[in-house]
Amino acid sequence: MVLPAFTDEKHLRAFAPQGGPVVKARAHDFIPAALQGPFHGIALNPGSESGAIVSREGLELISRQGTLAIKVEDGRHVEVW
Repeated sequence: MVLPAFTDEKHLRAFAPQGGPVVKARAHDFIPAALQGPFHGIALNPGSESGAIVSREGLELISRQGTLAIKVEDGRHVEVW
């Protein structure tokens, strides 16, 4: 099971145009919370051209490493810490 995560509202609305409950969090807070859950990773911008899967192991590495960026398929960088 992966947890969907979005870099901005545009990607969220493209994934779920009907809306629904949303919690906004900075990656600094989101990653540790995701690691406390039963998730195998996160789906970053699922269903979009800039989508990526970050495994639980990847999240653990990000959590330990400090500031870095994840390169997403379209060449954009998403700061995660």
